[in-house]
Amino acid sequence: RAPAGTGRAAQALRYGRQGIPVEHFPQQLEDLAGWLGVSFDEAHPFARVRATPRGTDVPELWMLASSGTTADVAARLGLGYSFAQFISGVDGSQAVRAYQERFRASSHRSEAGANVGIGVLCAETRDEAEWLSLSLPLWRMRIIRGMDRGIPSPEQAKEEFEQMDVPISEILADQSRVVVGDPGQVRDALRSLAERYGVDELMTVTVTHDLDARRRSYELLAEAMELGG
Repeated sequence: RAPAGTGRAAQALRYGRQGIPVEHFPQQLEDLAGWLGVSFDEAHPFARVRATPRGTDVPELWMLASSGTTADVAARLGLGYSFAQFISGVDGSQAVRAYQERFRASSHRSEAGANVGIGVLCAETRDEAEWLSLSLPLWRMRIIRGMDRGIPSPEQAKEEFEQMDVPISEILADQSRVVVGDPGQVRDALRSLAERYGVDELMTVTVTHDLDARRRSYELLAEAMELGG
């Protein structure tokens, strides 16, 4: 604190160091918007504090969510809203539509903007795609157990699931986080997903044990969705 100063800057620098309860998250978002160039309300304790240096461009503010609890917050603050189905495996279409219906224009954006993140594993044939996808459920299981050793191979996954007496058919049946198939099947599934959510943008992530298989999945996806360039 400078001599004769108000201490507002020091207060702002200390803000959050002691831990903030989760119910204060919406306020933290509003504060973030303030620091990124949107004016604080006059009554805000940081209204006269200026973050420096100031850039010429401010990035768009998007909220990444894996449940529907933050849809109202993103809508009220006028932020973009990205639903991460690849994380939760939950159908967030109702949350996205609630966000779109309740969106309030703000200095960040004038219209609602939403997209969906989904895992994709595309191969020349569905059988190949399903084989590659065996790595994913075992990888998630290891992470949950604190035993993450990297992404296992499909061969390792098959062996471990057989040792656990888990039918491979049950493993393949759970595709809540990832779309698996040949190019045509993946294209149709993604278009159906976008229609269900009411969005025109999807973000995809591909996770495989083999880097070449991952690269090929993206190539096939781009061709199937006619993403030239």
